[in-house]
Amino acid sequence: MAFISPETLDSMLLANVVDLSFVKKDGSIRNMTCTKSYELLSSFEGRSFLKYQEPKGNPRNLPPGMLTVWDIDSQGFRTVNCETVDILSVIPVENFRKMLVEKFV
Repeated sequence: MAFISPETLDSMLLANVVDLSFVKKDGSIRNMTCTKSYELLSSFEGRSFLKYQEPKGNPRNLPPGMLTVWDIDSQGFRTVNCETVDILSVIPVENFRKMLVEKFV
């Protein structure tokens, strides 16, 4: 696992869906498919198939190296430790939207 800056991961997640793994606080490894793409999350596919809902309240103040993302499989917000992230694959948002339509329609 290698350090990736929160800014770099944030930029990657704004335009893509990313499969990654990271070490959780308890020391276990977590695999996650996630994004921060508002284009995807606010789309018909995002609201219908990913169950995205706008966050309520103020954003949490996270410690350095942590980043909030939308977990596609768990359909909710999660926090990722950027200091232990491994990028497994990157899927452009438009390709992921097509995959969703093919899967659910």
